[in-house]
Amino acid sequence: MKYHLRNGNRKYFFGGVGLLVAAAVAAGFVARSRNMSRTTEVAAAATPNEQPSIIPAKLEAAADRVYAEELARSAAASSQVAAPERSGKALAQAVGEAKVHLSKMYAVRGLVTQERVRREEARAILASREGREVIERTLTEPGYAKAAFGDEFSAEARFYATKVVSEAARGGEPEYGLRIAQKLAQSLDTKEGASQGRTEDLVDVLRETFRATGPEYFQSNPQRVLSQIGIDPAHPTLSHDTLANVGYGILLGMGGSKMSPLEARDLVEKTLGLSGG
Repeated sequence: MKYHLRNGNRKYFFGGVGLLVAAAVAAGFVARSRNMSRTTEVAAAATPNEQPSIIPAKLEAAADRVYAEELARSAAASSQVAAPERSGKALAQAVGEAKVHLSKMYAVRGLVTQERVRREEARAILASREGREVIERTLTEPGYAKAAFGDEFSAEARFYATKVVSEAARGGEPEYGLRIAQKLAQSLDTKEGASQGRTEDLVDVLRETFRATGPEYFQSNPQRVLSQIGIDPAHPTLSHDTLANVGYGILLGMGGSKMSPLEARDLVEKTLGLSGG
């Protein structure tokens, strides 16, 4: 099931399809639909019965060796791409450093160490103002990811950039991801900013943010969240499609809510002014 809602022959999310998705969220899983360039995250966590019977220390050592080999390949390919032209040595350096950190996040996919390594790399990016700017521009500016990371790695860079957003929210800064979501939502309603991939980025940013904060962050004060995304339901400036995708991202992030799926959907729909979608 694809989660974009831009095709004319599809009902909006907050219709019958929304009921099915909301139920899937409550059950703890939602199928991720990606183009091939976006589906590098195919190594899902194995169930306990599927875990190899290897001593954990040996397993981690083996993972580290694989990680080092793939990192070398990823970094070598990434280093061939020129960073976007921009005054300021600090920002240019931050682009290069972001390439390394995001390549490390990519290199550990499917390994037992991936969660630890990705969180470490995300925190390293967030440690500098310039690193934060690179992530924000990667997700919000059309063409920036390709200019910074090249055609071969741009989709992966955007995907792992959402993991940086998640780490910021875990660290008590959900505003970072919500500001990015605001810029993305506004851009999607422009001719140059509209695209399938960037619609997915919007949903991913919101999902990662609310998974990190927990559903209570939205439930306790929905109007605060809308304000942080720049949405005023009384005076909407976004298209119905974009608002529906905002709602979809929020609802995916509320998978751990104590509310029933229908209650969660109704809260998001009512907050966004999407009733009767």
